[in-house]
Amino acid sequence: MTNKEMIEKISYMDIAVAVEELGELIKPLQKLARLKINDKTLRVTDDEIINQIKEEIVDVKIALDTIIDNVYQNDLEYYQNIVKKLIRKDELLNK
Repeated sequence: MTNKEMIEKISYMDIAVAVEELGELIKPLQKLARLKINDKTLRVTDDEIINQIKEEIVDVKIALDTIIDNVYQNDLEYYQNIVKKLIRKDELLNK
């Protein structure tokens, strides 16, 4: 499949939903960052933050799966890219 065909298969709504869900994950992650620096103005519990993060991760994964299915030719290509990125990260961390 060509890039043009891939682009055509991904709808505007697929993009909009993915961006929205990614944006919604930012808020609980910011709260977690504030929790880690003991921000006294934070008005949520650890449990609430973790539950929000878990919920938003699932929403992001569902939204991205639609795009992933249209961008990658097959699961092998997708997982090869994941492995490549993990190896590179490991190499950078172990320098």
